[in-house]
Amino acid sequence: MVESVNKVMVEDPLKGAGMHWAKANINSLVALRNAVCNDRWQEKWNVIEQAQRRVGVLRWRKQAKRRENCPEYAARAAADPAT
Repeated sequence: MVESVNKVMVEDPLKGAGMHWAKANINSLVALRNAVCNDRWQEKWNVIEQAQRRVGVLRWRKQAKRRENCPEYAARAAADPAT
C-alpha cells in the first residue's frame, strides 16, 4: 500500500514525459506536492520558502568565499572594479 501511494503521489507526477529535475530540488518538490495533496498549502509554504532561502544564502556565501580565494577573480576585480 505504501509503495503504491509513493508511486501515485510522488514518482508519477515528477517523472512525466520531458520532465527533468535537479537532485537538489526533489525534496522541495515532494514537500510542495505533499502540501497540496493534504490541503495544507498555506501552512507549509512559509516553512518551505524559508528552507529554500537558507539554502540559497549558504550557496551564495560559499560562492563568495571561493571568489575571495581565487587569484583570477582578484585580478579581474582589480582591473574592473564593477566586477
